[in-house]
Amino acid sequence: RPASVRKVRPSTTAALAEPLMPARRAVSGSLRGISVSQAGQPEVAARRVSSLNDGEALLGFSSGLCSGRCFLYWLIFLSCLGGLLFGYDTGVISGASLLLKERFRLGAVELEAVVSSTILFAALGSLASGPINMRLGRRPTILLGSATFTLGALLMAASASFGTLVLGRVIVGVAVGLSSGTVPMFIAEVAPTAMRGKLVALNNVCIVSGQVLAGLVDGSFALVPAGWRYMLGLAAVPAVVQLVGMAFMPESPRWLLEQGRRGEARAAMLRSRERTPTCEAEVESEIAEMAAAITLQREAEAALRRATVPIRPVDEGGGGGGGGRGGGGATL
Repeated sequence: RPASVRKVRPSTTAALAEPLMPARRAVSGSLRGISVSQAGQPEVAARRVSSLNDGEALLGFSSGLCSGRCFLYWLIFLSCLGGLLFGYDTGVISGASLLLKERFRLGAVELEAVVSSTILFAALGSLASGPINMRLGRRPTILLGSATFTLGALLMAASASFGTLVLGRVIVGVAVGLSSGTVPMFIAEVAPTAMRGKLVALNNVCIVSGQVLAGLVDGSFALVPAGWRYMLGLAAVPAVVQLVGMAFMPESPRWLLEQGRRGEARAAMLRSRERTPTCEAEVESEIAEMAAAITLQREAEAALRRATVPIRPVDEGGGGGGGGRGGGGATL
């Protein structure tokens, strides 16, 4: 057998697969429960949400505030707004830079710092959005990004020096990173299954629309005295609207399930559904499937952390001149 051939012992494969078996059984059981609920069996259909639990009352579902179709319209609006903010800020500097160069007497290096600082800190903000999302949740992360965006836009509009301008661009860059890494994920986790792909695609379309809008705003204020202040400061308007709009949105159901807050996750999902005779059973089925997927993910991560398989030589019992440790491959 060539020396490059490696063998994996069956016992090793079984050892890696064994920790995943409980999660697989949980997924199979959940899927059976889903099929039962869809078939309308009594034991699952009997799980009626006749009274609101503490999580639903906390989210304001009992008052009917922004639920059902109203919730979907508001989610579509926020989806457009998140992409619009991202596109506007990345595009508005192209027209404003001409006026900024004249106002602050910027050289080539200083102008590059103004333009690129947002992009650099947007990359850093997107990296930081992952841990923040896991710890705080999607909704607080978007609120933090909207508040940061508003602060940065107002600081840029009121800039009286080069340093203040760069600081505002840095703050806006962090906000862009936080929002761009969170808004699509939040939409995908909150929206009904039939609309998730459309809303995420709509968010991407609005990024380009924001860049077009930035070009129109630049052209409108190009001849206005101190027009760069309006160009940069107008970004605060959609940021404030997004900040207020997120106050009426629930947390991501998946994140709530990961925290063990099943009642609040059910309430959040019910807000995005129209109240039909089958919506409660459908929500219960989707929650069961989501919980099983979370369990499987955690079991897989734990199995990978425990799996430490050394590579060592294999004695093939041959290969002249090689002795007992000579020719042959290796075993994982």
